Amino acid sequence: MFFDQIAEAASQNESLKMSAAVNSLDKLQLVFRQVLETLFVERMELNEELFASYMGKLDMQELVAKWLGSQVYDRLSRHA
Repeated sequence: MFFDQIAEAASQNESLKMSAAVNSLDKLQLVFRQVLETLFVERMELNEELFASYMGKLDMQELVAKWLGSQVYDRLSRHA
């Protein structure tokens, strides 16, 4: 549920929408990582344990960013 909320919020982000319209998934990932961190910080009260794991583990950041980035890219590409 937490990740679905993050993906939905990211799908509404205007800079990600513009980036997805003109870039490949690899290029979108660069912008997405910045947005993702902001979204995690904004929602840290909803799941503090997951937030702490994400912020403290680089391998988890990499995994989550790639997975959610592809989810968001797919959402945005379908609506473009």
